[in-house]
Amino acid sequence: MININSKENKIYKYLKSLQQKKYRDKENLFYIEGFVVLNEALQYKIPKFIAVSESKLSELLELNIKTEIYIISDKIFKGLSDTVNSQGVIAYFEQIHSTGIESIRDGKYILLDDVRDPGNVGGIIRSADGFGVKLIMTPECVELYNPKLIRSTMASIFRTEIHILKEKAEVLKLREKGFEIIVTDVNGGEISKDFEFKKDTVLVLGNEAKGVSKEISSLADRKIYIKTQNIESLNVNVAGSILMYEMMR
Repeated sequence: MININSKENKIYKYLKSLQQKKYRDKENLFYIEGFVVLNEALQYKIPKFIAVSESKLSELLELNIKTEIYIISDKIFKGLSDTVNSQGVIAYFEQIHSTGIESIRDGKYILLDDVRDPGNVGGIIRSADGFGVKLIMTPECVELYNPKLIRSTMASIFRTEIHILKEKAEVLKLREKGFEIIVTDVNGGEISKDFEFKKDTVLVLGNEAKGVSKEISSLADRKIYIKTQNIESLNVNVAGSILMYEMMR
């Protein structure tokens, strides 16, 4: 355990830098906040190190985690937190996604095409966890390790298989691997409640404003839509959750 009492401390500055994407990527790390999420995450992965406010140290020690612990004075701990009311503990983990399609095997997947809102992606990951669906993201999507996104998954990120494509063109290779590509389209297609999903399926959800890109839409084997009343379309998180239920029904 190492005590840190100054913002000028090199470890404190290092932890502070991890609030930025470029440093998270450089160090291959991301972080979660709070004891509830940490307790759940510990069932799947041990953090590389933990920062804890001095007033919460005894609570952390009760968990008996065998990792490096940085004890941060209460007066400067808030500078490391992304939340308004911090619980006084931040755990730093190695990033957990796979890159490219090489590790994608058979099964049912949701593919997010340029989905930008961290709350939406976090909610989709939580639903994917709930329904047993795997996840693929195009490189244009919001950063997977955005702190708001991580918070909204409520530890589901540790249980969900996630792949980030190197480029959109890799979707074509998914077809070559035997996946059926299903694209959501508010302008029509097959109605979701009557849709027959194959064993190996990639279901594409598009950008919040623009929908699925033309590049990926052109690769669709079939199209699907959710029949609604009064409104043209649903929030991508809501639509994705409905469709994942239908996939695993």
